[in-house]
Amino acid sequence: MDIIDTITRENTTTKEVVLASERIAEISDFEDFLEEDPQRIELVISSLESVVRAGEASIKVTDPAVRTIDNLMNLDRDILEDGMIEGGRAVAALEEQITNFQTNDDGNFSTVLDNVGVNAVKIDARGVGSSLAYANILPENETLSIDGALQEGNTRLFSDGDAIPLRERLHPYRYQQRF
Repeated sequence: MDIIDTITRENTTTKEVVLASERIAEISDFEDFLEEDPQRIELVISSLESVVRAGEASIKVTDPAVRTIDNLMNLDRDILEDGMIEGGRAVAALEEQITNFQTNDDGNFSTVLDNVGVNAVKIDARGVGSSLAYANILPENETLSIDGALQEGNTRLFSDGDAIPLRERLHPYRYQQRF
């Protein structure tokens, strides 16, 4: 419980934020510990939100945040379903941390873990036409599966949805988003 007490405090320095994000990820590694008391899941998510609110753009904060969400997705389905509000908060915190990270000069971030894949691209709005399209283009011999779609390198960004090469095999619409 010492670690939970530490990570729930407000973090003010970069070093404290990095340390807290690493500790949150470490705690989330212990599924049995979290499943014993669902309040611990709430504490982990609240702590993650606190870290994200600090606004650090470091990869040293972003990587543990992604790992935490990936670990939470390993929890028992019943616990996840009971805590859907918390799950939504966790994903919102991850999205906010990716936004924090994108304040860096490069700002591009891509990682694929067992349960979570993130592909964040920083784009100059002046260079975008009327739409953006993401498509997961799979090789001919690839089996259509969630894991296949989330492999790094399969997701491509198109500044015009009509430019998507339809002759290539696309993963079902669930993984193709247009805005």
